Amino acid sequence: MWVYLDRTRGLGHAVRVTRTAAVALSLLLALNVAGCEQLREPPAPYPRSAAPTVAFDPPARFARPSVPLRFSLGRGDYEVTLDGHTVLIAPRSGDGPLQGAVFPSSVPAWQAAPVHPYAMPALAANTYPDAAHPRPVPATLGGRRLVLFGALVATDGGHRAVEVDAADPATGELAWHAELPVADGAGAGGWFAVNVFDAGPAGLLVGLAGEHAQSWLLDPATREVRWHDATVGVLAVEGYAVGTTGGPSQPHRVVALRLPDGTPAWSVDGAADRLWSAGPGLIAYRAAGGGLRLLDAATGAPVPGLVPDGGVGPCRYDGRGITVCGAFDGRPGPVFAVDPAARRLLWSRPDLAVSALFHGALYGLAVYDAATARVREGSPGLPAAPYAVNEYLAVAPADGAPFVGYFATG
Repeated sequence: MWVYLDRTRGLGHAVRVTRTAAVALSLLLALNVAGCEQLREPPAPYPRSAAPTVAFDPPARFARPSVPLRFSLGRGDYEVTLDGHTVLIAPRSGDGPLQGAVFPSSVPAWQAAPVHPYAMPALAANTYPDAAHPRPVPATLGGRRLVLFGALVATDGGHRAVEVDAADPATGELAWHAELPVADGAGAGGWFAVNVFDAGPAGLLVGLAGEHAQSWLLDPATREVRWHDATVGVLAVEGYAVGTTGGPSQPHRVVALRLPDGTPAWSVDGAADRLWSAGPGLIAYRAAGGGLRLLDAATGAPVPGLVPDGGVGPCRYDGRGITVCGAFDGRPGPVFAVDPAARRLLWSRPDLAVSALFHGALYGLAVYDAATARVREGSPGLPAAPYAVNEYLAVAPADGAPFVGYFATG
């Protein structure tokens, strides 16, 4: 199966392909490419040198070119991350290779997989909470751009380990990998996810969330373990490593660990089935069976007055001072925005349809000012609410394809 994406640029935006969409796309392509022995790159609609490169920060209008990107996909759900001119796609189940395509090519340039085989193949049925979607992490380490990803693997001795890999985004070649031993039963009960975070000067954080939760901080130069916590699976980094405990004999709590040494800073009792970074100094989580809560990342204390009645997650930070919380699925529903620095509720709407956030702009079928929810552009040139936006493009479904790129034009 193939996913269509046009020219891309940006960092940290992720979207997913549903299994239903992938099947539909497979049928469409079967009609379009029947009889072809191999995938051929279509001709460009304009000279390569004339490809749009102008940045609009943030963009409000878009136009569609006609050169798609094509990814080979199996069954399951997928996360797509954009970094520069590289499009990265990885299965949400954590049991398939990372693929990358580099513009101006429209076909995948490479695949990257862990050195060791996946410990639990065919995890398409594994259901991840929203907070735990594993995705590749572009990062600059030692002056070199790399893409970090993690997986639960089976080592040569038959034991399980969390493997962290760093790939070159241009070629997919592995620059290094690190193995972190875990209990042989890790991942065997319930959901699990391996998340990697670039914590800046502190190092690289690796979290195994779910059953047998645990976390590590790695030295980015040597990959040596600086500290290890055997009970907390990190799901967010916001000045502290914040995650959840889990396991047959462990109480379920939200716990923050200090980055320098991994010692506990605070904890909140009660299981959390969703947890997100909510901008500088804030953590958002949804207690199991309860509503959305915003906590001070340094103390764990609830921050009053920020969550309106009926407020839902996930929460996303726009990189410019505004956090927006809502379903982000393009359907009408409750959405609200806060200023994380001032700890102030900016606005709340009961029925706003949005799907993406970037640098002060909120996107749905219209473009809104993220600080006020007022319409900035009523006709942005998109056929559907986009999954991701940056200063160069938006990615939205169109014409039966799950993902089509639209270049920013203003």
